[in-house]
Amino acid sequence: MLQASYIPDKDQRELRELVSYQKNLVGERNRELNRLQKMLEGANIELSGTISEINGKRPRNILETILGGTCIDDVKIAEMKNENH
Repeated sequence: MLQASYIPDKDQRELRELVSYQKNLVGERNRELNRLQKMLEGANIELSGTISEINGKRPRNILETILGGTCIDDVKIAEMKNENH
């Protein structure tokens, strides 16, 4: 009459749960990065013209330098680029 529903085994259910959790974490990280970029742009700090992504070693160094109170100009950014390569 009616065919029984497919119920995945325990390993497959756990894998699905882990994949779903990872997907949620990646989404959260992206939302936080977007929030950070929007906050920086609101403070008139646009890194998008200087760097391609905000989540990297160079952008973090630039942000730490700004938070330390150091004024950053094109020369300082060029120096920081050379330090990281």
